[in-house]
Amino acid sequence: MTTKSVAIHEAQQHLAELIAQVAAGVEIILLDGQVPCARLVPITPHAVQRVPGLHAGSITMSPDFDQSLPDEFWIGIA
Repeated sequence: MTTKSVAIHEAQQHLAELIAQVAAGVEIILLDGQVPCARLVPITPHAVQRVPGLHAGSITMSPDFDQSLPDEFWIGIA
């Protein structure tokens, strides 16, 4: 990926052009004076689609999961 540094003021004047460059794969570093302050990079699509239910049944909960915890738990009595 090619990298290009641009001052913030210049980026404001040429934003559409910079976005086209980013879409073409150029990484744009925005400079505040001589200090890098932001990076414009293309959005990469997720490589893997999530599959609902893929791990169904792999998590179990105890039968008393919804029961209140005893007071000893909250006040720290051992």
